[in-house]
Amino acid sequence: MNSSAQLSTANRDQSTQLGAVAGKILIALMVGCGLFFSTTIAFAQHAEFTDEDFAKLSEGDYATRHQATMNMWKNRDRSRNAVQRAARNEDPEIAGRAKWILRKWRLGALPDTPPELSRLLDDGDGQSAILRLIENGQFGAAVVAVEESAGTPAREAISRRVTAAVTQRFPVYAQLAMKSQSVTQLLKLIDLVAETPEMSLCRIRLMQHLDLPIDDENLLPKSSSAWPEIQQQQTRIALLVELGQFDAAIEIGIQSNNPELIRRCQMIAGDWQGLKNDAYQSATRMERNTDENDSVAMWKHWSDVLVAASRTGDTAKIDEAVTRLTLSDVEQQQLQAEGQDESTDKSTETPRQRPLELRWRSLALHGNLQPAMSILSAVDQADVVNLWLTLSRPEKAFASLETTTTEIDQNLHQWIDQAIKKQRDSSENALAAETQRLLSLMQVLTIVGRDDAAWLIASGLSSGHGNTVATEGAGELVSSAVLDGLSGVGRSDWAFKLAMQMDTPSDAGKGEDSISASRMAAIAGSLPETSEETLEVVLAAMKSMQPKWSFAKRLEAAGQLLRGKIPDKFDPQTDFRRFYEFVGRPRSTRNLAARFSRSATLRGNMQIVWMLSRLDQPDLSSSLLQLLAQSGDPDAILEIANRALDSGDLDSAEMIFQTIRESATLNGNRGVMFGGEKVHRIASYPSLTVTGKALVGQWIVAKSRRDEANANALKREIEVVLCGPSAALRRSVADALSKRGEKEWAAEVYEGMLASSWFSPEQSLDFYQDARRFALLASKTDPSSAARWFDLAMIQIIDSNQFLPTAFVTLPVYVHRWYLEAAIENGDPVQAEYRVNESLKLDPMDLDLTERLLPPMRDAGMHDLADQTLLKVLQRCESHAKEFPDDAMTLNNVAWVAAVNRKHLDRALKLSRQAVRTEPDSAIYRDTLAEILFLKNQPEQAIQIEQDCVLDDPGQWHLHEQIERFSKAL
Repeated sequence: MNSSAQLSTANRDQSTQLGAVAGKILIALMVGCGLFFSTTIAFAQHAEFTDEDFAKLSEGDYATRHQATMNMWKNRDRSRNAVQRAARNEDPEIAGRAKWILRKWRLGALPDTPPELSRLLDDGDGQSAILRLIENGQFGAAVVAVEESAGTPAREAISRRVTAAVTQRFPVYAQLAMKSQSVTQLLKLIDLVAETPEMSLCRIRLMQHLDLPIDDENLLPKSSSAWPEIQQQQTRIALLVELGQFDAAIEIGIQSNNPELIRRCQMIAGDWQGLKNDAYQSATRMERNTDENDSVAMWKHWSDVLVAASRTGDTAKIDEAVTRLTLSDVEQQQLQAEGQDESTDKSTETPRQRPLELRWRSLALHGNLQPAMSILSAVDQADVVNLWLTLSRPEKAFASLETTTTEIDQNLHQWIDQAIKKQRDSSENALAAETQRLLSLMQVLTIVGRDDAAWLIASGLSSGHGNTVATEGAGELVSSAVLDGLSGVGRSDWAFKLAMQMDTPSDAGKGEDSISASRMAAIAGSLPETSEETLEVVLAAMKSMQPKWSFAKRLEAAGQLLRGKIPDKFDPQTDFRRFYEFVGRPRSTRNLAARFSRSATLRGNMQIVWMLSRLDQPDLSSSLLQLLAQSGDPDAILEIANRALDSGDLDSAEMIFQTIRESATLNGNRGVMFGGEKVHRIASYPSLTVTGKALVGQWIVAKSRRDEANANALKREIEVVLCGPSAALRRSVADALSKRGEKEWAAEVYEGMLASSWFSPEQSLDFYQDARRFALLASKTDPSSAARWFDLAMIQIIDSNQFLPTAFVTLPVYVHRWYLEAAIENGDPVQAEYRVNESLKLDPMDLDLTERLLPPMRDAGMHDLADQTLLKVLQRCESHAKEFPDDAMTLNNVAWVAAVNRKHLDRALKLSRQAVRTEPDSAIYRDTLAEILFLKNQPEQAIQIEQDCVLDDPGQWHLHEQIERFSKAL
């Protein structure tokens, strides 16, 4: 039996289940006309209608003609050919009745269609009729309407509109299909209209959910018969990969003669040997052709050689690929000459830049840092500094800036003055080289603990351009760059402090009007969970509460509130209530319709709800959340439902989750009860993401009640929803599952999304984000799979400009780390040593590796490897401490790692004491010192240190636990 027959059988089974209902509708119709015949159901079992049958449309009395019409209308599978012939009959009675039946079918109006829906269908055209059908869960009728549109001019438009509707509202249709047990009919509808890869994948997932066999004949949807060959090939490959049939996918890729398809098939299937051979042949061929040896394609091939050779352990090919990708002496000289040519426009991408980016990224991802940095320095010197800092090599960053700490102490003020003058004199809307160099130096100094010099640069550059109107544009440019640089090294406190400064002294009296959009964005970016809109609301609240305060003071107070701190002269007893009353009022509007709408937009939002929670104002936070929900904010309503679920109020949680989902349908009551008799309306249809999360919430409620039947039904509905074509919906459901502890299921959802998006290069960012989400979930239970998918994501971004340069040195660290975890679990010391060495080659002070993975490495019997790894990190840190004695954070962190491993305690003690001497007020650093002294059997000194820490920071419960633990050793 082929797939079509199987689907038809399933449809007939479905029709049998609904037979009683359909029969009653038909009987009621005929009884109303006085035309009931007991043989109606039996008539449906006859063979296909013949010309003699449709002749009855004009014979006998009205009852006979009407019965024949009803039977042909009802039994479309048997009567369709006869009706089409009858529509061309010379007898106007026969033709008229046949055309009436055909029109009904084109509208999707069947005998069992509810009368009120039939009236709506009669009033509309074919396209709108089909949408009405699916909105009402009449998927079988919609299938009839779509099939009848075949060959008509409207067919293409109908497919597009149905595809858009299914993509946008799949959770609604899934719910309707589950309730009416018509998932098979929904599948058949998708089979007819699927035009996109997403819809084809949706169809395959539904087939898997229904346990329908999938073979080469029914792999593609019926709609694919009109597709171009390339679309059929690409979709077939994506579907085969979704099914895990990699060999079949590669075979189709090879047959397609599409090199990119073949390449992607090889990568996802792990055919690194095949990729290496193909890429090497292409690269060497293009090198021999002098017309092609500067092309991007050639460097892509050499990059693929390095990618594949590194994953097969082919050292000869690795060395050859690295040599080819590294700059030659001639290239180095040419780039140096271009860099010295001041007439060269550095702001635009040159034809040489993209090949250079491909080369340095590929080298960096595989740990070849020095040749990578040599290339990157020709593209962007500032990025070189950032990468060296990211890789715990500040000495390399200083070297790339061609300076030393001694020169900085002697010349810093002069450099700042020179940069300011150069920037003012520049006619270009770009950072001067001197300014950019100082910004890079500022970041290096911050990392190594030279806060004094770093702050001097930040404040000097920020204030040095704001004295005249002529330099206002330059000042804004430089200030924004300073704030970005500080945020990049974790000094958001400095960024906020500098961002509050006025652009020019003349702006001081202009209040809110003085702050530019870019400055507002910079301030918001330096604050936790704060959008520009939220900052404006809090700032407006402060102006309403304290109109006599200066603008700078109001801005500072707004920033403190958003950071979770109470400003000076802010009375918590009264001012929080005043603040709440301001943000809880609707926004003013000139739109009369909006002013009288049922749901008004409040000034407050969810970020302000979280802000009040951080400020220890739970009552006001909850009250604002309620107001937002009452105004119709779906996210606020969902949050209330989740809070009810977390608190054990299952009845309220279930009611709200259910109403969110009902509000997504046209027939929902669109109301949510929060307490008493008060009903709050949802302002607009909830988004797919909110609807999906509400479904997960309902399932959790049923599980919490141990309502097994309802929980199983809801789980099946989630499974159907996850078959949908919308990636955003699937992510939202996976996110909700993860937050509710269903991490394995969430990981499965993300992994299922990866196979399809892998074949869409334009979705490289989505693929990376989904791979990251999957890896973070799967790394706890399946680190090998986490590493595999994240490795593919890392490879895919080599040719992408959507990632910061630092990504190309940080991402491989994660891949090696997860492969190392898999090697430890599998007891594979060879693979473990390889991954350790690769990790340390990138980051010689990889603290996560040494703190978290060395103990399990020892448990797996790899004692020597663990000891050697820790010793390497310690030795690297000791050299670092000599060169950068003020870097207390690094010294403390490495000392703590040694304490965790209970090894090399004398060396750790020396590093810890140096960190404490540098920052004696830090309770964190003193706690590390106490831990090391305790491990060295000096509990009295350890207790004394911890007691002093408690005096400085009594709220740190960890310190009290440490004292108790140390005291037990006395």
